[in-house]
Amino acid sequence: MWDAFVCCILSHGEKGSVLGIDGQESTTEDETFEDTYIPVLHSVPLTADFLIGMATVEYYQSFRHITDGSIYIQELCKQLEIGCPQKKDMHSILTRVNREVSFQTIRRSKQMPEVRYTLTKTLVLPMKQMYLGKKNIHI
Repeated sequence: MWDAFVCCILSHGEKGSVLGIDGQESTTEDETFEDTYIPVLHSVPLTADFLIGMATVEYYQSFRHITDGSIYIQELCKQLEIGCPQKKDMHSILTRVNREVSFQTIRRSKQMPEVRYTLTKTLVLPMKQMYLGKKNIHI
């Protein structure tokens, strides 16, 4: 049994919707997971313990570097790599992401990520270590 389910939706969109690969809008309500559609989630609380990290606040656009990609995703990956092995909680990690992204200036503008959550417990995503040949990797 798992302690958490993580789903990352990387897309553009408007308030209350995301754009699919086909260019069609899907409401964020459609993206809610219900155990009727995903049986393996039958024991996961479906109305509480959500954590949503967004690249920017409503009504603003996020920045994406032409070769490096989204500054938000780059910083999120960096902070997860630093924080998870140290057993930092996700709220602390995402606060650090917000801080680091907000310090950057892109085209004389700033970006401010947003975190929304209904967590009832501290969420920690510990890294498991595997041995593969001559190297240890974290997953």
